[in-house]
Amino acid sequence: MFLQRTKTAFVDALRAVFTETYPEREFRDLSISIEYPIERESYPTIWVNFTPMGQIQGAGVGHEEITLGQTKSPDGSVDHLMKRHTRFTFEGVVTFTVVALTSREKDALFDQMQRVLMAGTESRLTRAFRDRLESSTFIAITPTYENVDVSGDSASPGSPWGGESDVIYEISLSMHTFGEFYVDPEASEIVELSRIVVHPEVDVALPYRDVDIMGQPEQWIGSR
Repeated sequence: MFLQRTKTAFVDALRAVFTETYPEREFRDLSISIEYPIERESYPTIWVNFTPMGQIQGAGVGHEEITLGQTKSPDGSVDHLMKRHTRFTFEGVVTFTVVALTSREKDALFDQMQRVLMAGTESRLTRAFRDRLESSTFIAITPTYENVDVSGDSASPGSPWGGESDVIYEISLSMHTFGEFYVDPEASEIVELSRIVVHPEVDVALPYRDVDIMGQPEQWIGSR
């Protein structure tokens, strides 16, 4: 439910950096995907993956979030509805694999990725990565920017398109990541974060009706 949206959020955040105006000309409009590149035209590229770890668990014991909405009754009056949602937390590792056709290109793109991940707030351009990630529609994502692991520095003969003389160069940067998302039990789907509004208490002066997890009215809150 959250895995593909998490990967997509990281892809969108990187694309917000490597645009047609990126200072390094060779990395403008860079190919970035959750799929491993199999076409020569896609190189150099960044392959994004996210590996969940540990438990996916509810936040708190019996904890619920509430969204407010409206619906019309058969008599034409407007009912104010409260719908319950459950907040879940997760963690895992996001991995950015730089894939290139030359060692020089691989090293240069690695340096740019290190700049984006570890010094993103110091530059207006690279700060776009964090800004886009923090404004993700469905997933609240918090990477540990201060700790980036480097692995998989390799050179492998051959290519996905059958070029026997080609060599694929790779190196990966990984960050431990924490995240949260909200689920609408009625529709079994993730709720947009913007729909969750936190209030210290429910205003019982408004005619809110409670809706259970099956979408059926449980009781009236306040007066109708």
